[in-house]
Amino acid sequence: MQVQDGSSTQIIKRLNEKGYEFEAYNRIKKRMNKLNEWNKKLI
Repeated sequence: MQVQDGSSTQIIKRLNEKGYEFEAYNRIKKRMNKLNEWNKKLI
């Protein structure tokens, strides 16, 4: 998870320069939540 979090923050930093950071953060958060739900179901 640490690797994914690191790449997520890099993406946010890049998009932040263009002013998209909030939208990108929400998108990434939703995606992470979906992955976490799938992991719980698989375990």
